[in-house]
Amino acid sequence: MSDEHSSVEQGQTKEEQSQDEPQPQQTSQPPDGGLKAWLCVLGCGACYFCSYGWINTLSVFQEYYKNVALSSYSSLDVGWIATLQNFFLQFCGPFVGLLFDRFGPRYLLITGAVLHVFGLMMASISKEYYQFVLSQGVCSSIGTSFIFNPATVSVPMWFSKRRGLAIALSSTGAPIGGVIYPIFVNRLIDSVDFGWAMRRPVNREIARRMLSGPFVFLVAAFFFFTMGVLLPITYMTQNAVAKGLDTGLSRYLVSMYNAGAFVGRVMPGLVGHKTGFFDITAACCVATGVLTLALWIPAAGTQPLVAFAVLFGWAANAVIAAMPMLISLVSAPHELGVRAGTVFGFAGLGALAYD
Repeated sequence: MSDEHSSVEQGQTKEEQSQDEPQPQQTSQPPDGGLKAWLCVLGCGACYFCSYGWINTLSVFQEYYKNVALSSYSSLDVGWIATLQNFFLQFCGPFVGLLFDRFGPRYLLITGAVLHVFGLMMASISKEYYQFVLSQGVCSSIGTSFIFNPATVSVPMWFSKRRGLAIALSSTGAPIGGVIYPIFVNRLIDSVDFGWAMRRPVNREIARRMLSGPFVFLVAAFFFFTMGVLLPITYMTQNAVAKGLDTGLSRYLVSMYNAGAFVGRVMPGLVGHKTGFFDITAACCVATGVLTLALWIPAAGTQPLVAFAVLFGWAANAVIAAMPMLISLVSAPHELGVRAGTVFGFAGLGALAYD
């Protein structure tokens, strides 16, 4: 009896100890479809539209500031406005990612909308160089970061098998905005003037995981990609005018670039599952370099410049669209926010360095 009693006590003790020990969290699979999931895709597409889509119009503002509002400043000085916009859009990523992991996207989107609109309204009444820098280069771009970064990681949480397609569809909001914004901004500036055109903590375990080889390589790759890809985007219109292209037509190069970007945004989601997302991204990175060196720099005449705008928009945006998918492939679901923020944060440093 005493042996049976002691064995029962030992069994109870082991059962109590097992109950006290922390159990691994059971992660549920994403629904991979349904009304809420596709509404998330639609909402993230709208976020891309008003954040990255707006940033894609930098060449329009670069030309206006250089020729009209800030004509007494050099192209390098004016270029800092675009540089800061790209920098803050992505450099705020780690901070926004941490907030996303803790609080979700709602308050981040509200904050981003307020900052973005406020910055553009202040730019509409700006007269001095420092005012344009603070309003559009800093305030508005921080707002776009609070809108853009949550959109990059929200869609992967709703999809598994169709994740690539969902990410690609949501990211098409950026080139759609990039096609629409330059056209109506140019028209509004010509008809109602510039002013009215503008109005209307991580623990040590996470830190250790952040140093994993594939993720560090991804961070470095996107850093150097951003450093190289922004130069043609920012100076596309100005370079075309310098090479003799008609000023009116040169302004539409930005829209042509974003038309190619639409195809590039969709392509990784459609073919990535068959060819491999890393393979297609690497190929498009090589294509951007070849197009810049072999076509953009020596190009002279309308046809080569138009061809470059379309093809470069396709290749560059295929890389950008694939990035959230690549991050999800090397990250656990609970790390997506901070890891995506880190990738885009270091890309922001690349954006700051290119100019």
